[in-house]
Amino acid sequence: MDGGGGCGAEVGLNSYKASLCPFRAGEDSLPVWSPDTMGTRFLLALFLVLLVLGFEVLGAHLPQQEEPASPALLTQMQESLSSYWDSAKAAASTLYQKTYLPTVDEKLRDMYSKSTAAMSTYAGILTDQVFSMLRGEE
Repeated sequence: MDGGGGCGAEVGLNSYKASLCPFRAGEDSLPVWSPDTMGTRFLLALFLVLLVLGFEVLGAHLPQQEEPASPALLTQMQESLSSYWDSAKAAASTLYQKTYLPTVDEKLRDMYSKSTAAMSTYAGILTDQVFSMLRGEE
């Protein structure tokens, strides 16, 4: 006995234990499958496939209940969402107008122009490096 409760090579190993632990120690780790476990698994898989197909067929025969579309409800929802969106836009616009500071706006524009100029410079350098690596040493 291996004493670890693992998958040691025992003399009276039944097919149930073999299906739980398919590898035996000392036999080049080849899987041990008996014909009855393969048949059981095949029958189980076949049963599950037939069960799923049966439910699909049963569901196909049931009459489909169509819900009457209520355009009034849909219209109400669209109108309410539209009014919420419009009120949010108006609130954001008034908040922007209240907090508008020309000096901050000027600083942001200056910072944007400087950062885009730097990025375009670095992008040009990177492009030149890639082209020189692709062309190789000349």
